[in-house]
Amino acid sequence: MFFHFVKNGDTLYKISKQYSVPLNTLIKDNNLEEPYLLLVGECLIIRDKKTKDRRIENKIINGFCYQGISTNTLNEYLPTLTHTSIFAYRLNNEGRLLDFNSNRIINRIKEYDKQAMLTIANIKESGGFSTSLASSILNSNEYQNNLINDLKRELKENNYDSLCIDFEYVNEDEKNLYSSFLRKIKDALPSYPLFVALAPKNSDEQKGLLYTAHDYYQIGKIADYVILMTYEWGYTYGEPQAIAPLNQVKKVIRYAKTKIDNDKIIMGLPNYGYDWNLPYQKNTKADSVSNVEAMKIAKKYKVEIKYDKVSQTPYFNYRSEGKEHIVHFDDACSINQKINLMLDENIKGLSIWTISTYYPQLKILIDYYFDTDDEV
Repeated sequence: MFFHFVKNGDTLYKISKQYSVPLNTLIKDNNLEEPYLLLVGECLIIRDKKTKDRRIENKIINGFCYQGISTNTLNEYLPTLTHTSIFAYRLNNEGRLLDFNSNRIINRIKEYDKQAMLTIANIKESGGFSTSLASSILNSNEYQNNLINDLKRELKENNYDSLCIDFEYVNEDEKNLYSSFLRKIKDALPSYPLFVALAPKNSDEQKGLLYTAHDYYQIGKIADYVILMTYEWGYTYGEPQAIAPLNQVKKVIRYAKTKIDNDKIIMGLPNYGYDWNLPYQKNTKADSVSNVEAMKIAKKYKVEIKYDKVSQTPYFNYRSEGKEHIVHFDDACSINQKINLMLDENIKGLSIWTISTYYPQLKILIDYYFDTDDEV
């Protein structure tokens, strides 16, 4: 597999001849639509017959999906995954799981003989993570027992294979309570591999409500696997920047490896971008876009795709209705860089946030690198 950055004067015909790749393969692999406009700086996947897939075994490739994911999108991704995490069961202040219908997704996962993961999160009904909800559970043995009993029932009745805990914005002074809570969950449900989502820390001293209660060393001893949420450097209400800058992701992984066994570490991989208005004003909201939507915007306005050398990610600027915009997203080249970082650091796998939007190049890359047919 090769990657080609489009230059001035490039055409699909020239590129297909240069690499001896059929035009229809080039079009399909890169999700190109008529009139097949190419942008300077656009990254194209080049798959020739001489290059064999690597098909690395015994890695975990997880995809988070929302309850409303389309069946067609799920069908596209499932062959390339080992696990699918359905996001997410909510719970009340007394630890009772709230109704969550995941049967359609679980049935489809089982048809592909893949692993279904039950995910719980301290999310409010209105959305967003709740510090007070997490605190209510962590400070009550009764409420923790309620949750464990509900989890036992739900895991068994719905034929789940594993469990993921995603508690975010936990109070700093409840760090030890959170680790003890995870130990209690693991001891009560020993037959279900426990995954824990962790904020992307790069040191023990990192401050902020998102980070301080996530004790990499303690949680790493308890969990079977940890999912590092290595994204959201660029976020909805933040300054314009790459979603997952490679240099920052590398720092998080290398810190994690000093606290947690390599074979437990799973790197988060974003499947989205953001569109910001310029000039940026603090606390203004960026629009979330899929990687496919980002390229459609770029082609609509016929702008150059630029590539930041530090973050190793693409971005572009455009003007619409008198307003300047900047879009940061990921393409085949930046995703390839992240996959190779994961492989170079010799960790367990990848976790995609999220698979709810289909990105053909992402599927091609995972299929090229990994053999996900055998149970991990």
